[in-house]
Amino acid sequence: KEPDGVEVYSDAQTLSIYNNGREKKQYTLDQVFDSRWRMQTARSARSNESVEKSPRPSAAEQRKSEAAESQAKFFNDFGRNLVTHSLKGYNVCVFAYGHTGSGKTYTMLGDAAGSGRGAAAGLLPRFLIELFQEHEDAPRPDTWRCSCEFFEVYNEQIRDLLQPNAQVQKPKRVHCHPKHGARIEGLTMSVVSSAEEVMELLHFGNQMRTVAATTMNSRSSRSHAFFNFKYEQIGEEPDQAPGPPPPPQARGKERRVTIAAPPDTSGGGSCMSAVTFVDLAGREERERLGNHPGALQYKEMCFINTSLFHLAHLITKISQGGLSSNNLSDFRNSKVTMLLSQALQGNSRTAVVATLSPCQSAFEDSMSTLNFAASAKKIQTKPIVNSKSAVEKLAELENEVHSLQVELAQSKTSNTEKEQELLSAQAWINYYKRSWEEACARSEQTQKARTRSAKRLGLTQSGRTGSLASFAAVKSMKSEASVPEEEEEEQLYPFLTKLCDDPALQGCCNFPLDQDKVHIGSSEGSCDIILMGVGITSEMCSVQCEKGEVSVEVLKDEGGSTVRVLLNGKMLRPENPEQMKHGDC
Repeated sequence: KEPDGVEVYSDAQTLSIYNNGREKKQYTLDQVFDSRWRMQTARSARSNESVEKSPRPSAAEQRKSEAAESQAKFFNDFGRNLVTHSLKGYNVCVFAYGHTGSGKTYTMLGDAAGSGRGAAAGLLPRFLIELFQEHEDAPRPDTWRCSCEFFEVYNEQIRDLLQPNAQVQKPKRVHCHPKHGARIEGLTMSVVSSAEEVMELLHFGNQMRTVAATTMNSRSSRSHAFFNFKYEQIGEEPDQAPGPPPPPQARGKERRVTIAAPPDTSGGGSCMSAVTFVDLAGREERERLGNHPGALQYKEMCFINTSLFHLAHLITKISQGGLSSNNLSDFRNSKVTMLLSQALQGNSRTAVVATLSPCQSAFEDSMSTLNFAASAKKIQTKPIVNSKSAVEKLAELENEVHSLQVELAQSKTSNTEKEQELLSAQAWINYYKRSWEEACARSEQTQKARTRSAKRLGLTQSGRTGSLASFAAVKSMKSEASVPEEEEEEQLYPFLTKLCDDPALQGCCNFPLDQDKVHIGSSEGSCDIILMGVGITSEMCSVQCEKGEVSVEVLKDEGGSTVRVLLNGKMLRPENPEQMKHGDC
């Protein structure tokens, strides 16, 4: 086992890192969380316990319990403050930074399968559950509206992860405003009313990242992931007597809940908050990847490292006071810095979660991460309570647009910075002009399209489809509940699963054979299962499920030629169905 290269001091703010030559670097940060402490304490306690009659937990169960304790402590000591700030009407941003494999995604999401309420749930699921719980338990009834957006920056391109058809996306422009932050054109906004609905969207977006990787024959999609959660509290009218909240309504509808009154918003005022969680891709070295020039992962690595370089350079520059608060030109070097412009020097309470590997071999990566965190610690943002309504913000933006148009008309030379400000102000005007009813209606339509798309892509989450683990869970639940055999046969179906070189992506895309005949191909109009990639024609084959037996028959393409379909390495022939058994590929 490789020796540890990280030592955490008792004040929980200071740590030291070592390399093989015992070179030592010491850093002092706001908070230091050491997951090894929970594990070591638990192991020490178990070693001092007397031998009990009950069997000891397995190693896997011990690791799972220790990880759950670590996640709970991290949220209790760090995450609850974020919930408090958000409820008061502040903008909040948290982004995870660290080298590949250091635990960024696990810290942010944890074991986020299903509802995200598991013991090992990460920061984001716990934040959402706590936030909605606070809304329900607070003493004053208000009307509130919640929405979310989920996208990734992949090779300096914005990819909407909540768009139903993720394979066909138009290029999206990012507009950066010095006061209102970044706005992306054409991004899908989904209206939500519970933590479960948000987690469903988060799960769908993560699956769409998987689909993009597997259907295009790449091992994985390494990118920077952004999750935006916004809500608005609208106070009651002064002459309206508070009453008991009505029962929850369907998705997209306003409902009344109890919520604590935000500061400076009495007398029927409103309060808004935008919460952003960012999972930055880890910096990687070419030698570690073993990639050759021109390979897809090498290209991804170059884009990731370039964006992280611009982010680190910008944070160093801001921490040293070398950047004006209204100057956004340096932020336009990459999409990531543009999207984080508000979080780094604007209206936001921002926190950086820097993750480290305890191994001595990661000394250089750990030192780079801690230098980044030390620079970010020096930055002072300007958070304020968002008490202005959308109408007030809209009026301010329209005045700003008018002033910029006058300045540009009177200017005799081109002013790129003013032109960018004009475009960003107009983008925010379009956002605030959209009514809540329109947003709800559009969200409903998008949700229906997502459901259809998820089924075609093998992403439907129900009792009869999902990952291999979910099938095992359904069978287990049925056996415990003593479900009649005939009812079980009605709910469980044979299924096809998509294979992938990356073990982490195995079992993510599953297609239930819930019809007498299922057509497979690339045509969305005529096929039940949609596949994209090299060699995939509009209609490849059909799978028939009848009386518990499954058979596959290859089809001919539009030109009458035989499509190449293999079953266990054997090429299939038209009009000659082949029987399929469990485990065939």
